[in-house]
This record gives sequence, C-alpha cells and structure tokens, in this order.
Amino acid sequence: MALLLFGCGGGDSSSGGGGIFAGTYTGSGSATLAAPGTPNDVIGFNFNVTINESGVVTYTDSTGGFFTGTMVGNSFALRPRASKLFGLTSCTNTVTFLGTVNGVDLVGTISGNDVVCFGKPLPLTVTGSFSGTSS
Repeated sequence: MALLLFGCGGGDSSSGGGGIFAGTYTGSGSATLAAPGTPNDVIGFNFNVTINESGVVTYTDSTGGFFTGTMVGNSFALRPRASKLFGLTSCTNTVTFLGTVNGVDLVGTISGNDVVCFGKPLPLTVTGSFSGTSS
C-alpha cells in the first residue's frame, strides 16, 4: 500500500516553529475508507513524524506515505491532494491530516470527502486518527 500526499502550510518559528516541539514522534493510526452501499475498508498504519527546529514537519508511514508541512503554534495541518492513498491510485480531492503536539504526545485526525480513486466505483469518505509519542 502507498500513501503519497503533498502538504502545504504556513508558519515559521515566530508562529510556533519547531522549537520546543522539535523531535521525532512515532505511533500508529487507522483510516476508514467508506462509500455508500459498499463495505468499509479500514487501513492500519505506523508512522513517524519529525519536526525540526525551524518547524518543518516530515511525515512517513508504513504504507509508503511521505509528505511535509509546517508547524503553526503546536499544530500542523497537512491538506494534501492525494494521488495515491492507502494502496489506491489516481486519487483526486484533498485529504486533511490535522496534528497537535501536547508535551510528548502527538494526536491527530484524518478526513476527506468525495475522494475518487481508480478502481473504486463511488467517491470515498476518509476518516481516521493517529497518535504517538516523542522518542
């Protein structure tokens, strides 16, 4: 399975940056891919999030996902346009990863509507969550 997403975001060290949040966070998550009238696909994954001193967020996961964004305060919002998503290809529309760092913990949600992928007859709704700790 592959997750190829491209993030965009804003912010710099004056709006939060990496600073006290710099480090590597590891954990796991799951995402549900749902379409009307079809069984849901639930995908589990492990991830690493690295935040550098400048606030650049780098996300990788066990499905082959790799994308980057920027911290704003203690949070990041990655709103990538998915070309590959959890093993599906030729996907369109945006899937949003929202993450928040609280101390040594990282928690987040995954969401997307009307995501269309090759091989799926109907648009998907993507929901999920992820959590980890600083290592």
